[in-house]
Amino acid sequence: MPSPEPMDPALERSFRGHKDGVSSVSFSPTMKQLVSGGLDGTVMVWNFKMQMRAFRFVGHKAAVTSVDFAPSGSLIASGSRDQTIRLWAANVKGESVSIRAHTAPVNSVAFSGDGQQLVTTSDDKSVKAWSIPTQRFKHSFSGHTNWVRDAAFSPDGRMLLSSADDKTVRLWDARSRACSHTFFDHSDNVGCCAFSPEGNCVASGSADRSIKLWDLRTLQLLQHYDAHGDEVHRIAFHPSGSFLLSASADCTLKLWDLCEGGPITAALTAALAAALAAALRSPRPAACSLTPLLGPRETGRLFYTIHGHEASANGCAFSPAGDFFATAASDRHVMVWRTNFDRLLPAEHKGLALDADPPAVAALPPQLPPQPPQLPPPREPPASSLASSSLAASSLAASSLAASSLAASFPPAEPRREPSQPPTPPMPSQPSQPPQHAPPPHTAPSPSRAASSSCQRSSSCQPASSSCQPRAPSTEFVATVERMAGQLDGLARAVSSLEQRLTVSEDKALSMERILSRALDNQRLLIEKLAAS
Repeated sequence: MPSPEPMDPALERSFRGHKDGVSSVSFSPTMKQLVSGGLDGTVMVWNFKMQMRAFRFVGHKAAVTSVDFAPSGSLIASGSRDQTIRLWAANVKGESVSIRAHTAPVNSVAFSGDGQQLVTTSDDKSVKAWSIPTQRFKHSFSGHTNWVRDAAFSPDGRMLLSSADDKTVRLWDARSRACSHTFFDHSDNVGCCAFSPEGNCVASGSADRSIKLWDLRTLQLLQHYDAHGDEVHRIAFHPSGSFLLSASADCTLKLWDLCEGGPITAALTAALAAALAAALRSPRPAACSLTPLLGPRETGRLFYTIHGHEASANGCAFSPAGDFFATAASDRHVMVWRTNFDRLLPAEHKGLALDADPPAVAALPPQLPPQPPQLPPPREPPASSLASSSLAASSLAASSLAASSLAASFPPAEPRREPSQPPTPPMPSQPSQPPQHAPPPHTAPSPSRAASSSCQRSSSCQPASSSCQPRAPSTEFVATVERMAGQLDGLARAVSSLEQRLTVSEDKALSMERILSRALDNQRLLIEKLAAS
């Protein structure tokens, strides 16, 4: 009789190419690539197709502390101890743009759910938001009193979460930049934080070896786990929201069941009954292990402990569908695991398909395809419609100028797959080949989905007659709008420069304060010695 399907996480692939420890990992939304950042200062892009070699991106002058794939899959962000962030094109060329982001080492980078913003944290005690289309600084979130370790946008982009060495986790309003709430529950540095996929819960991991979860609706502590034997470096939610993965300096990764008595209870009971029946009928009952089903569920919290790395586990991330997760450690290895345990979840609680959007935007309502409008009989358009058409056309001209710099540096995003197309095939389970760093020939990316959508819309929305065509805006009007856009752009650059100067001035003032304090201490000691003699 066939044995029950395994529900333990299983190692699928192992990559080694960094010359020092690996600090961070992130899946591409299309599940074609995995990016990792290393303490050797390089960014590695691993291709899941066996015949494609890995890409090594070199540009940072110090250790890479964090990497993240954009929701479009066309950009990779990396932060480094050289105080810069870089935006890389996720292709064989690896073109990048460097941004002098902070006045101290950068600790984390994370894209917003729509890919239009990037949040960074640093040892300069600041949290900064950046515009991706313009590659410009937007604003800072000030409030932490020590090094800021991690930050993340909520799935809808309206909130921001940050954690720091001041032992606090702060919740921010992304628009007003005001601190909405501060959690003081940890007793040591808080190194990582994350939003749940639904956005109604947040979690954090700390050097006090614990993991805590809060409900944002009541701002109350939901769960507390005495998680590891050492500092918790990274946490990641499963796309279903039912599990949490943690990586620690104790070299282990742990999987936590957040839904004790939740939607998987019935499925777990059925699986347990099937495994028990197979064990009783088997001639060798020892071969049918019930430990994964009975052991962790006795507490309802710890689900699995994974001993895969030989050094400190620094990073972890789930794939967009939740059927794989990746881990990174100081032993220079990047490992990809097949989840397996998520088969206990009913279909409505499982993750997204491999070719769907990443979990950061799973809570957003789906966008319906544009429908051809019902055109009225031809008639003379009113003056108000002509004015609004002219304003829209001029606004498009101004916005295209603002986004031209990034469009020239990076290729357009690959189109998202429609549900009617076949899903991406799973990763092969053959053992990994040693990474080769000579890149294959570059294949030009396909046009973006936005471009194809606009083409379809324009072909299906032909006016009934030429009388419905709006008049083009005058040359003077367009020139005026362009001048205004240029003035606003200059003002934004001036504000950004002022913000950076204020940060530098604050650091200099703190440094001078420390020097004066030491001088006063030395003077006091000298006076005491003279008095004693």
